[in-house]
Amino acid sequence: MQEDNIRVVIPCYDADATIEKCISSVLDSNGIDFELIIVDDGENNKIPDLKNKYPIKVIKTEGRAGAGKARNSGAYGFNGSYVIFIDSDVQIYPDTLAALMKPLKDKLAEATVGSYSKITCKSFYQTYKHNYISYRYSGKQGYISNSFWSAICAIDYETFKAVKGFEESFFGAGPEDIDLGIKFSKAGARILSVPGAGGIHLADYTFAGLIKNDLRKGSEDIYIHLTRKIALRYNRHVARTDIISVFLACSLPLLLILHNLTGIVPILINILTYFIMKINFTISAFSGEGYLFMIGSLLLTYVLDVVRGIAVVRGTLLYFLESINPGDYKPFIRKTV
Repeated sequence: MQEDNIRVVIPCYDADATIEKCISSVLDSNGIDFELIIVDDGENNKIPDLKNKYPIKVIKTEGRAGAGKARNSGAYGFNGSYVIFIDSDVQIYPDTLAALMKPLKDKLAEATVGSYSKITCKSFYQTYKHNYISYRYSGKQGYISNSFWSAICAIDYETFKAVKGFEESFFGAGPEDIDLGIKFSKAGARILSVPGAGGIHLADYTFAGLIKNDLRKGSEDIYIHLTRKIALRYNRHVARTDIISVFLACSLPLLLILHNLTGIVPILINILTYFIMKINFTISAFSGEGYLFMIGSLLLTYVLDVVRGIAVVRGTLLYFLESINPGDYKPFIRKTV
């Protein structure tokens, strides 16, 4: 049974490997009725067959319009009260949608966000990513400001329309999440993190994939916060200990290069301090995975902290280049002809 009060939107680009599991998990949801919209943003060969197999409605964009445009296309023209967005590479749990919706229906928030679940995957890197996101997003239930996460989320539709939805000019996926969170906060909308609204990220990660992801998203985060003049402390990935850890991680290579001038003591102090800063995070995020996994996670975290330091420099530089070339240079913006 469906009702027009809730619409679930799944934007898809090159999603053949995961989209059916995503659709099936959404349709298996408990305690909630909805209509399901699939937005075909290109490179999706399985969608015509799935349309005949599942009770879904398919909307097509002009092809690779970007995540913001795809989500808006699925939401606009709706006359109901709430819109839920689920990424096409996410498999949600049966109670996830109901958990997202409860605070909205109880008038406790205008938007809610879920998280990936803490699970053990076949791949070390995928397990690391799941547990990291779970630690960052699920560990702190409560209201958040100037931030958002659209992989698993629900929004009051009037609030969504009032802020004019996702920014559509960004290329690919990434900056539009934070941008929407900033727009919500400026409009006075409450965003609530709901740890019970969980899911599994179906896309596998590699070492190179994690590096690329953190460099791109870290650069986008810095750029958006500088552009919108929002303090970085609102980012759920950034705590005071994270800032210090990134500084320590990035300064260690310099100390090694200057070893003959500085000696071994500063190097050992740097390593020990970094270990102390990260040990609580490592235990909290990866407990239950075994000592070898935790050691590997600590080493991987160090590498990613170096990447995050590079992302800070890159995002700041991109913002500076845009500032001195107003109108001529727009990083992360899709080029139009």
